[in-house]
Amino acid sequence: MKKIAFQGRRGAYSESAAYYLFGNDIEVVPMDTFEEIFQGIETGAVDGGAIPIENSTAGSIYDNYDLLYKWRHPIVAEVKLQISHSLCVLPGTKLEDLREVLSHPQGLAQCSRFFGRNSNIKSTAFYDTAGSAEEVARRGDKTVGAIASAYAGKFYGLEILAEGIENLPGVNFTRFYAIQKTAAELPEYGRANADADCEKLAQANSENEQKPQKLAQANFVNIAFANSAPVIKTTLLFMLKDSGKSGTLYAALGCFAKRGLNLTRIESRPHPDRPWEYIFYISFEGSPKDAIVVEALQELQSYSDFVYRLGSFVEGKTVKLGAGWTSSP
Repeated sequence: MKKIAFQGRRGAYSESAAYYLFGNDIEVVPMDTFEEIFQGIETGAVDGGAIPIENSTAGSIYDNYDLLYKWRHPIVAEVKLQISHSLCVLPGTKLEDLREVLSHPQGLAQCSRFFGRNSNIKSTAFYDTAGSAEEVARRGDKTVGAIASAYAGKFYGLEILAEGIENLPGVNFTRFYAIQKTAAELPEYGRANADADCEKLAQANSENEQKPQKLAQANFVNIAFANSAPVIKTTLLFMLKDSGKSGTLYAALGCFAKRGLNLTRIESRPHPDRPWEYIFYISFEGSPKDAIVVEALQELQSYSDFVYRLGSFVEGKTVKLGAGWTSSP
């Protein structure tokens, strides 16, 4: 059974992500920090990890971008979880009793409007959402609450005073990556293959334009091919060779634009050893097995000090956790 690490305590959103990313037949291993996950993978103490990388309302989790650069563990999968925050309190606690609410900084940021409406309640950063629920249960103080998942609250014997207190209910999502020591195998059928098949079918359409029945059949198959092909995403990091030269970043990103490769994410982080130099992270739709991707990466090399592919994987699903979720999907 694989050991899969996540940051936080039992009941954390990352625990749920671990099951969706690696399957039910795993042993989850809670860890206190994100770096411990990377260290555990490196030493073999765990087989993989589930890490959050960005939230749709609060933005990027920069610690994990920096750790991906430092450790270079391959990204092998992703999932987008819909996040719903609950106000968890000791049994019998009322809203007017609260003076302090604990949660992870991301959780607090995602619920900032709650604190705006309740200015008498202090927001206090804690290392983990589920850990904040555990801490409230440990303290036994009715003036202290936690923002966590409803499952985490119930796991630690708390009551749910309010649900869905995030700033934008229903549109709060977090993207999680699965990381491990070795890269994942990719399906042979990528977007380039789909495009090639569609081109062949389009040619068949043209040849059969005088034959309505065959044309309709060809169009149907064309749509089927386009819709059934899995979308492969690739994530890489690079550093510009001459960042002081005007238009260098524009030219580097043009390697993808001129080939019709859709960029889905771009992020920059300060280089740890070179002041005012930056490492760029990009994600795009395309497989390293596709010829146009190979061409784009080769051209990118000419503008970069280095290019490193962090991973290629099938585009992740968007998942809404059910109210009855316990330990696995």
